[in-house]
Amino acid sequence: MASANCRIPAPPPPASAGSVSPIRPESLRAWMDRAGQIPSASVCRASLSRMSNSLSVIGTSESLKSLIFYGGIMHSVLVIGAGVAGLAAARKLTAAGLQVTILEARNRLGGRIHTVRDRTLPIPLELGAEFVHGQPEEIWEIVRDQNLVLGSLEGNHWCSERGVVQQYDDFWQRWEKVAETLKNAKIERDVSFSEFIRGFDFNEETRRTAIGFVEGFNAARADRISVESLRLAQQASDEISGDTPYRILGGYDHVVRWLSSFEGEPKPDINLNTIVHDIEWRRGYVRANQFVAEQAVVTLPLAVLQANIVNFNPPLPAKADAARQLVMGHVIKVILCFQSPFWEDHGISNLAFLHAQDQKFRTWWTTRPVVSPVLVGWAGGTAAEALAGMDDDDLLNAAVSSLAHAVKRSPGALMRELRSYVVADWQIDPFSLGAYSYVPAGAMSAPWALSEPVANTLFFAGEATNVDGHFGTVHGAIATGYRAADEILASREHKAA
Repeated sequence: MASANCRIPAPPPPASAGSVSPIRPESLRAWMDRAGQIPSASVCRASLSRMSNSLSVIGTSESLKSLIFYGGIMHSVLVIGAGVAGLAAARKLTAAGLQVTILEARNRLGGRIHTVRDRTLPIPLELGAEFVHGQPEEIWEIVRDQNLVLGSLEGNHWCSERGVVQQYDDFWQRWEKVAETLKNAKIERDVSFSEFIRGFDFNEETRRTAIGFVEGFNAARADRISVESLRLAQQASDEISGDTPYRILGGYDHVVRWLSSFEGEPKPDINLNTIVHDIEWRRGYVRANQFVAEQAVVTLPLAVLQANIVNFNPPLPAKADAARQLVMGHVIKVILCFQSPFWEDHGISNLAFLHAQDQKFRTWWTTRPVVSPVLVGWAGGTAAEALAGMDDDDLLNAAVSSLAHAVKRSPGALMRELRSYVVADWQIDPFSLGAYSYVPAGAMSAPWALSEPVANTLFFAGEATNVDGHFGTVHGAIATGYRAADEILASREHKAA
């Protein structure tokens, strides 16, 4: 198999020693486009000059056992999208001996997993997915096989509110009280979480904690997200100890690498920088661009399906209706690297999470169990919607201002201690148009409808098609890729019989 090494082009030259002035956004975005970073990312010049500049991808196969059909190459299966769902499907299909062609719009693998490295930091930075939630087999299989090191994010929760910063010892206890009610309450009809929680006698602080957690964790609006979906998600989470977040200390992209280390022959034909606008199909035939196959796995993110960026011919009205019923959640992450972990010197000890519900960036966390001078700011759901349209400079200023208010420092003082930063706005990423999906009240059947195969020809995967309660998670997305592959293999066994 021929291989191709794609290297991230060198970043713009560094500023003078000690400078932390950010690159102009337009030049940065151009560099990010060439480098395979998400288009909305921005990094200080001082950090860019040190960032790792190599990324290996699997090359294309030279020995395609295929046949000519309608002027194109007939592969067994097209996989549209090389996020973890698409890679999981391709891995399983390749292991079964099928010829697979992967079409990916980005110039990298991994989709909404995007790990970047700075040699001055003890841990990689995650612009997208960051945590392993509990012990899902889809990820722990990879952990065991690759001997990956995981660490749990243990430490204290702190809360900043009304001018007071204090340890938030009962954060999880408050949420668990609501979660137990959520799992056990008898609900006659599906309602939003906001409507649900109004029906119970929780005190105001518990109510605000629960709403803040639901909106931030699910990148959702509490007045829209389905309480039945939250009940199913909590039950699924309990089965895998999902309340314990882990991080892969070597970087989440190790999951991407394992999924793309394909077993079996022939190896997949991977086509990066390949944007698909039209999918022509009929039973036993699919064409996307010049690529032709008998079947296809479609792993397009929900918001891409909703925007009709990819046209199906003939149309799929049932899929379009299912996609319209769901909601794409929004997330903005701002990662700040300081000269030192200053918060420890100001009495905020053993910090894991910092909650600031009255700020634009309402949740912050550290890189524990690794100690570093990095804080990650998170705006999800309504908080991210309120920041829509801001450029990277404005988002940086909003994040620093939020953090300054939370830790009782001046924004200027924090800016002087700031060494580098990254802004990741997934709302404006053209290939995802959001972070991850959620189910609004009354739409519990939509993920099922979205996941159903069409004429044993089109199969659907991706986190929005998960029906097991693992909504919006990496392991949930991987599971859908395996499920779609199993559906294809079963359809072929049935046809052969």
